[in-house]
Amino acid sequence: MKRSFPGLPMALLLSLVLSIPLFVFAQDKPTDDNRDNGTRLGKPAAGSVSANRNRNKKSAAAADIEQDLTEALSGSARSARAARADYIGEIPARMNAWEEDAAPRLNSRDRPVHMARLCRELNRALPADAILVADGGFAGHWTGLLYDTKRAGRQFIPDRGFASIGYGLPGGIGAAMAAPGQPVVSLTGDGGFNMMLGELETARRAKLGLTIVVVNNAASGYVKALQHAMFRGRYQSSDLIEMDYAAIARAMGCRGIRVDDPDQLGGALREGLAERSRPTVLDVVVTRDPARMLPAVDNRTVEIRQGDRVA
Repeated sequence: MKRSFPGLPMALLLSLVLSIPLFVFAQDKPTDDNRDNGTRLGKPAAGSVSANRNRNKKSAAAADIEQDLTEALSGSARSARAARADYIGEIPARMNAWEEDAAPRLNSRDRPVHMARLCRELNRALPADAILVADGGFAGHWTGLLYDTKRAGRQFIPDRGFASIGYGLPGGIGAAMAAPGQPVVSLTGDGGFNMMLGELETARRAKLGLTIVVVNNAASGYVKALQHAMFRGRYQSSDLIEMDYAAIARAMGCRGIRVDDPDQLGGALREGLAERSRPTVLDVVVTRDPARMLPAVDNRTVEIRQGDRVA
């Protein structure tokens, strides 16, 4: 007979659904007694028929709670959609207006490459099952705004919450090893890539078909952009030496492609995704102008005063 749980609070239903499988697992674990009475050798332990019946009863209870929870959530979802129907109807028009406003940057043919154009080419080149790992700072900021995932799941893995850099390459290695059948792209700044450059050998040794996109602005870009906004052209320890990361990658036995023309971005990304036996480094030369490093606003028009929160 179907068991029903009318009126149970949602939190209690959730806790029951989450705890019952753990309870069943704990109850079904072999004990020291049944290890000694032959179950380890495949012989039926005393009371095993009763244990199976109990397991079936628990599974049925969990299924009933899950059904009740699904029904409760379905009603809530319908109500939520109805309440937001007007807003949902506005979204396509708002998106179209935003796309029109952002088009000059998304389709920019500037050289060095505009970061918005790089994000657009990532959106175009990466298939639905691709995983994009974004380093902290500059890389995570831009992709967090402009990269579009194409299906539910952890397809976009940024490092924004830890406010650190250097995660891009090792994070990409981890994603490639965890999901060997999926395309993986790691986006990192040159500052972050410098910190973990030696791990390119690890990726090569593991024969990972990982694509690393290095945003090469010869600077710790996020830091330099904020220094530009706050100190009006006075910079400290934010400039880096100009490096050719494609040449470095080739010297390490990996594929290396240097891109300074935005029209070459799509083809370079596809080449990297097609390489499945070794890492590919795309060294993308982007703006060196600190006033254009951060999205959405030209820092030269912003007056930063002491005590302002800017990031």
